[in-house]
Formats: sequence, structure tokens, C-alpha cells
Amino acid sequence: MISEVGMSSAQCAEYLKYLALTGYIFEEASSIWKTTEKGLLVIDACAICHGYLPQFNESELARVQLEERKVSTSGKRMGKVVDKQKEHKARRTRGGKKQKRT
Repeated sequence: MISEVGMSSAQCAEYLKYLALTGYIFEEASSIWKTTEKGLLVIDACAICHGYLPQFNESELARVQLEERKVSTSGKRMGKVVDKQKEHKARRTRGGKKQKRT
């Protein structure tokens, strides 16, 4: 089960410790964990929220990922434009001459 969520046993132990300290679970017997009433309320709230999420099929998910990449790429391009503007402003303050790199 730990491998399904990509956690090591040490990470899982820390997570269980945190959930117990915050009152979401308790250890009934050695290595048997039970969900508290507070924990069940959180699970119910998550289920309700999950119901509001749109259900994507694979093609829609691919389209969303492509849009995210476009936004990421345009941000990089915008950074280059800003760098060129800064370089142009610096040149004007130096009298229009480009300084030699040493």
C-alpha cells in the first residue's frame, strides 16, 4: 500500500504520527489504525469537493497540459523581453555604447 502512494516506510510513519497528533486517527492495537469522528468528517468533506471537480477524459487532460505548457513557455519569452528592455535602458544610460565583456 505504501508503494501505491510513493511513500517510504519512514515517511508513512511520520504521516501516521501527524494524523494521530491532530486527532484524525488513533492506534487501536499495535499497527491497527482507526479513523476518528473528526477524520471521518474530513473524508466526507473531501468526497463532496471531489464531486465538484470536472471529470476529464484523456484528450481533455492532454489539452489542459498543453495549455499549461504554453503558459509556461510564454512566461519564459516574457522574461527575455524584459531582459532586452533592461539591456536597452542600460545602454541609454551609458551613452548608447555596449560595454565589452572581459
